[in-house]
Amino acid sequence: MELNATEFKKGDQIMGRIKGKSKPISNSLGEYQIEFDGEFKHIIGKLMIKKKAKQNYRIIDNE
Repeated sequence: MELNATEFKKGDQIMGRIKGKSKPISNSLGEYQIEFDGEFKHIIGKLMIKKKAKQNYRIIDNE
């Protein structure tokens, strides 16, 4: 995980990237792993909602 800063306060925006791979998972067909790679954005103390990639974020203030 990579973040845009090391310290945050309410109202700051966290942005970052996350990338990883799960532990091996066994099933009747053998073993597999889940890989993920993406970006995230969040305002501390607020909830940002976006249901579809091309929509704008709707921000809910949690005060």
